[in-house]
Amino acid sequence: TGYVIGNPNYFAYTTNAGANWTASTHTSIRGQRSIVYDAGVVWTAGDYEYVYSSSNNGVNWDSVKYYDNSNPNQPAPFIMYGIGAKGNDFAVVGANGQLTTSNDGGASWRNKNYHVGNVFNYDIYNTDPTGDIWVSGNAGGMLFSSNGGTNWSTQPTSHTESIYSVDFVNSTTGFITGGRFASFLGEFSNTTNGGANWNYIALPSPFSGYQMNTTDFVNANTGWIGGILSAFAPAIIGKSTDGGLTWVQQSIETSPNGGVTKIEMVDENYGYFVGNS
Repeated sequence: TGYVIGNPNYFAYTTNAGANWTASTHTSIRGQRSIVYDAGVVWTAGDYEYVYSSSNNGVNWDSVKYYDNSNPNQPAPFIMYGIGAKGNDFAVVGANGQLTTSNDGGASWRNKNYHVGNVFNYDIYNTDPTGDIWVSGNAGGMLFSSNGGTNWSTQPTSHTESIYSVDFVNSTTGFITGGRFASFLGEFSNTTNGGANWNYIALPSPFSGYQMNTTDFVNANTGWIGGILSAFAPAIIGKSTDGGLTWVQQSIETSPNGGVTKIEMVDENYGYFVGNS
């Protein structure tokens, strides 16, 4: 069983591993940018003040207002790019650094913005509901919480452009990717001390000229990166077996143009990616 969602208000589901898809109309008027499944319920985010849920594969939708009117320090409502859900715990992240959480199934929400500043958040990685969270943003920015989002600090990186992907293989070893395709720049770093320090590793050609949108490591040594140069240039995927020190380009069936948006590996042999042109 799987789900897909996009512009302008498209939603579809499959119950046979993607062989067939059934579409239904999402009630939001805006394109949704994030989708998550938990305990029989599908949640989507993309609106300025609402997230949406369905317990019957999108036949009916409920809207839940997540925007916390009690916090005057949060950014103005705008597009949300990510949602996480597990039991009664929710987190919604999006434009201008906005981060809002709920611990009672969405009945009440608390915005976590106090002095984050106007940054765009592109990816989030968390270990457990009360543990470590990393949030990546623009201009090489990273935010970190060691207590499930109660308190936040900044983590400096050597990246100069947006960080689009965060991945950890254990509590100490992690990887980030980013860059800017308009500047023909791809960036990659690793950490071996839980993000206290990020070690910038220069990518070789042709990866150095691609904006790196995604990374996924299955252990401290073996991982992949993917990105975009332009809509008319070949999409690219690279594999490393030494923690990102060296990279080998991987072949992609049909050699599509465009970008690799997200890579998700099951193990060292099996995995999936999605992209756009």
